[in-house]
Amino acid sequence: MRTHTNEKPFNCDLCEYSAASHRHITKHRRTHTGYGERPNECTLCEYRATTSGDLTVHMRTHTNEKPFECDLCDYSAATHG
Repeated sequence: MRTHTNEKPFNCDLCEYSAASHRHITKHRRTHTGYGERPNECTLCEYRATTSGDLTVHMRTHTNEKPFECDLCDYSAATHG
């Protein structure tokens, strides 16, 4: 519902940023911790991600998974967009 009202009740303690969800403010706050807090670790290399979704996308570099396919040609990609 906040998407429609543009309500952003979660505020950053360190800057002017505000967010509509607790999840978004948590991710934003990680930008203030030096290089950024990256609690999600890859089991195959040194990569660390801020979110589990970012780690999922990273893991595709190891598996070569490309789940996003073009409807018009043979092109496929690891990420949407």
